[in-house]
Amino acid sequence: HQSDRDPVKMLAIGIGGGSMPMFLLHFFSSLSKDAVEIDPVVIDAAKSSMGFPEQNDRLGLYVQDAAAFAQEHQSKKQYDFVYIDAFDGEDCIPEGLCSEDFIQSVASMMDPEKGVLLMNFHDEDPRAFKTAQRFHHSIHGTSFTVSCRIQKNFILCCSTSDYLSG
Repeated sequence: HQSDRDPVKMLAIGIGGGSMPMFLLHFFSSLSKDAVEIDPVVIDAAKSSMGFPEQNDRLGLYVQDAAAFAQEHQSKKQYDFVYIDAFDGEDCIPEGLCSEDFIQSVASMMDPEKGVLLMNFHDEDPRAFKTAQRFHHSIHGTSFTVSCRIQKNFILCCSTSDYLSG
């Protein structure tokens, strides 16, 4: 029963068209979510074209750089699930999201017993492999990648525990 579940706290970095946040909020009533998007134009487009909500009691929307958000909130917020899908104009992970400081900040915001991170990478991003390795080494638990050859990307999955592996 949904009301018997503990609330799930999620952080999404990069909202794109907003379909993932809307999907999760619609189908998971115990979910509360913070979404961070640096570009107000992306947010406006998601609202005007994709039906992204102007306001939702379970959604905190932050219009700021994700690295700054992570640094500012690393000791104040803790998340069960972190989803990173952010790219610059070159279809690469923004440089600030590849830094050791950002990675450590994200790792510190993850629930130490049940935290999960999913991060989307494009195969041709020159920073992708090294950034995935840094997350793997910073989030102690289980890590693996899933490749999608059609779209030429891969998803990094990390857990702060071993429950993903078995």
